Amino acid sequence: MHDTIAQALKQKEFRVRVKSGGMYQYIVLKATPVDFGSDKSMELFTDRNLEIREAERISNELGFPVHTRNCKAFPKGKGAKDFIVQ
Repeated sequence: MHDTIAQALKQKEFRVRVKSGGMYQYIVLKATPVDFGSDKSMELFTDRNLEIREAERISNELGFPVHTRNCKAFPKGKGAKDFIVQ
């Protein structure tokens, strides 16, 4: 969806459709910088509970880490160090 971390940070919010409790809903994920040693990494945050499979799906589709109240998911093959903000 986004080519660079910088573009995602400019947008600040992502509205995504999720399946929760057997129903489809829209939730808002906010782009949030997180301390990673002396640097910062970027992740998408929501204070709602999501199933881990749904968080993984969103993370893979958007290409960014997704942090929810109950789990954190990264795109397949990536980790926090891949999202360091300069």
